[in-house]
Amino acid sequence: MSRVSKRSLMIAVAVAAVIAGAIVAVVSSGGGGHARARSALARARAQAAPRRTAEIEAGYLGLTKTQLHSELRSGRSLAQIADATGGRSTTGLVEALVSARAAQLSAEVKAKRLSPATERTRLAHLRRRLTAELERTPGYSGLPETARYLGVSTAQLRADLHAGRSLAQIAAATPGKSPAGLIDARVSAREATLKAALASAEISGKVERELASGLRPRITAEVERKPIP
Repeated sequence: MSRVSKRSLMIAVAVAAVIAGAIVAVVSSGGGGHARARSALARARAQAAPRRTAEIEAGYLGLTKTQLHSELRSGRSLAQIADATGGRSTTGLVEALVSARAAQLSAEVKAKRLSPATERTRLAHLRRRLTAELERTPGYSGLPETARYLGVSTAQLRADLHAGRSLAQIAAATPGKSPAGLIDARVSAREATLKAALASAEISGKVERELASGLRPRITAEVERKPIP
């Protein structure tokens, strides 16, 4: 078994323990029944997912989580860190992250809760989403879409952010562009992504509507925010 596989297995066991502990705690406290158990399960999964992802990323790159956090704080994306690490790559990191989710989907297919076609669709969508996320500069989402709107390279955009300029300042200084136009372009791109996720059954209609309703204020705040030094 490879080092990544062993680490993924250990993480899966730890996550299962966290989730099981949450359910046992609810049952032991009495009252609430299934509704409280489901709520505890959802909270446990939400808390465990980021830790599990960070463990996989750091494990694949051969770094501690503290070292990885330090690298990200310097303004480098996960893709840049992976490609600059000997024997590692963005593609390899994506596959390490997909493998953890693939095991869960495979179990659902075996239990006949999911069709093989849906499994393939979800994995394909997951690879696309992870590839985009790994290119993201910490604190900023959708840099490729922003770069396309501004007519610059993603590398140049990252350099401008690293120099301390906000996306609004960069847009205002770009001929024919504006902060308002950038916000509209970003909102449209994200709405298209949400619609694709809905079509592939990655999210429900309710989740899609909730996420879409908060897009403009979140993206506006991101565009106007200056990078953390």
